[in-house]
Amino acid sequence: MFEHNQRHFSELMLREPADGDRLLFGTYFHSAAEQRRETIKLMIQSGMNSALIYVFDKTGFVPSEMNKKKFSPEGRHEIDEAFNEFYESPEDFAYLLEDYSDLEFENNPDMAIPLYIFGNYIDRNFNGSQLRIGFNRIVTFYLVLRSYRIIRSIWKLTFTSSPEEKYILVRSLFENYCKLCFIDGSESRSKLLFEIDYGMAMGDFEFDKKGDRIVRNRIRRISTGEVIQRDISFFKMISYSKIAEDYELFEPTYEFLSSFAHSGIRHIFKDFDQEKFEFVVGGRWEEDLEAIPVRLMTGMVASMIMQKMHHQKGVSAVSKRDIEYYCRVVKLMSYETGVNEESGNTENEKKTFRCLLARMKKLPSRRLHKIS
Repeated sequence: MFEHNQRHFSELMLREPADGDRLLFGTYFHSAAEQRRETIKLMIQSGMNSALIYVFDKTGFVPSEMNKKKFSPEGRHEIDEAFNEFYESPEDFAYLLEDYSDLEFENNPDMAIPLYIFGNYIDRNFNGSQLRIGFNRIVTFYLVLRSYRIIRSIWKLTFTSSPEEKYILVRSLFENYCKLCFIDGSESRSKLLFEIDYGMAMGDFEFDKKGDRIVRNRIRRISTGEVIQRDISFFKMISYSKIAEDYELFEPTYEFLSSFAHSGIRHIFKDFDQEKFEFVVGGRWEEDLEAIPVRLMTGMVASMIMQKMHHQKGVSAVSKRDIEYYCRVVKLMSYETGVNEESGNTENEKKTFRCLLARMKKLPSRRLHKIS
């Protein structure tokens, strides 16, 4: 099973595993229950004895001659009981590969690779790190973590949702990028964003009031009475970016993504069957909404966030290499999907494609050859 995982890792990441890499990709994708099913699937594929698979399924342990002394007396007892249960009627515990084929993340490398890079980046550069802790680092960490969770949600919706629902999540991902631009290199702006986003949840702030009326775009610090404006626009946030193409990309892209969140009239007739005079739930109308491929839009915004991660101080060489690799994957993705400067149906869509391609040229990238 180890060789299978190592081979699968190398095929996806185009490098050999390094110290600190998780060979089980699914640990960054699935819940504990889903991860157990994925592990069982790998055990079946590797030809592992059914008794050992049952023991893992029952206890979460994989006993062997090398590790049996490491288990507590309770753990050994639990393992022995599981073995006894299996051998009482082994025919009742058949593990078939087709029963574990519903977690096919390896067939969707567009999502598997960025999820792994985000998760691995967090493990390598934030978790257990000895670097200085401050508002900038805390907020950057949270935005990276939240981006990872959004990408994971988009991945989980791949086969069960419409493009409309996924675009709304991509918009949240794009907003995270705007916030990363806003706080880049600034402890004071990081502190401001921290207080705006989390101050009320922590109980330090409350809404300001004008007479008896609540003013929702201002919050007041309870301890001192200090008032803070909380209506910083995402355009203002992205204006702090040092990449000029970001400003040009913002307007058409954010308008397109926002149209799915609160401007439904733009798409309403694509969901309406004129002959039957009724709204259509599912079907080709939902597919027609995908003017800009979700996989490309997700990949592009993810790679922009990775570019911010790439420039952080003290980032490991492995993380930098993986980010450059994925940015190259996104560029190739644009060629595979046939995107060019003439793509798009409406003027806004055409402008979005042009701006995406221009921004893509600013991504760091590494040629796709295997690196040991």
